[in-house]
Amino acid sequence: MSGLLLALLASSSLAGARDDDPLLEAIRRKMSLALRRMPDYTCVETIERWRQGQPCAQCRSWERLRLEVAVIGGKERFAWPGAAEFEDRDIEQIVPPGAIATGDFSGFASAVFLGEAASFEGPFEELLDGQAAWRYAFRVPLDHSRYMLRDGQHGRRVAYRGAFWVERESLDLMRLDVEAEGLPAPPLRIASALDPETAAAGDAVEAILARDVRGQGRLWAPRGARVLGKLLSVRQITGPRGGVGLLALEFTRLETRGLEADFHGRLEMLGGVVPGARRPSDVAPGPDNMIVFNGRLLRLPRGFPMQWRTIP
Repeated sequence: MSGLLLALLASSSLAGARDDDPLLEAIRRKMSLALRRMPDYTCVETIERWRQGQPCAQCRSWERLRLEVAVIGGKERFAWPGAAEFEDRDIEQIVPPGAIATGDFSGFASAVFLGEAASFEGPFEELLDGQAAWRYAFRVPLDHSRYMLRDGQHGRRVAYRGAFWVERESLDLMRLDVEAEGLPAPPLRIASALDPETAAAGDAVEAILARDVRGQGRLWAPRGARVLGKLLSVRQITGPRGGVGLLALEFTRLETRGLEADFHGRLEMLGGVVPGARRPSDVAPGPDNMIVFNGRLLRLPRGFPMQWRTIP
């Protein structure tokens, strides 16, 4: 295997290949035999992950990780390349913080090549590393997926898609790429200014969805939808070395024409500069959907942008 690519926050749908595709059936028969005979193994796994809107609303962060993976007795173990031994810890305890997923090569390959979980598009004639190859695209929908995305605190089963390449003559598998269909991240804008001089815990708060939220090939909620909730905490802490302001929000309901739905999310980032803040970093998201002010609480103006991550 030349590498396993895990990429976050994507969405697509694929048309299915013909049921009578003899090439695809020959590939699946060969992979079925190989998977049933597969022993314990090691390989190199390359992970690419990115996020839109970090560290600013117009920014896009990206990183690449490379790990050695051993599958021993059906259990994955991980190590940085060149390490003396594999770790006993879970993968999210090894890599830098961020979205991560587990799923060994045989697990993905079984879902793609065995059974009826995946739909396919292809074949396409291509060259891979200078060798003649056939490529197929595939997608495994949510109701057939066992793929879990985790960020250290939350987890969710997601659909995924990708592609595989086989050698043109032998039909040996050359590469398998897997791309998770990530959770939608709604950008919200505060509908009315939040003034800490008069605000109190329990007050209703409303935000507006700043753009369409799409996932898994469909529209989840349209731009302009109302997201309703309340203030959970309005707190100012002072001390000899300065102060800290804490403003906690909770959104629980999404409403638009013809749609009412529960909303469960966590605050990930703030997209604008708060008037009165000395530096953008003086106002930042904290745990439990809290906005942390380095100093005194400040007024959040109408239209102030935030990004929330939907959670189960």
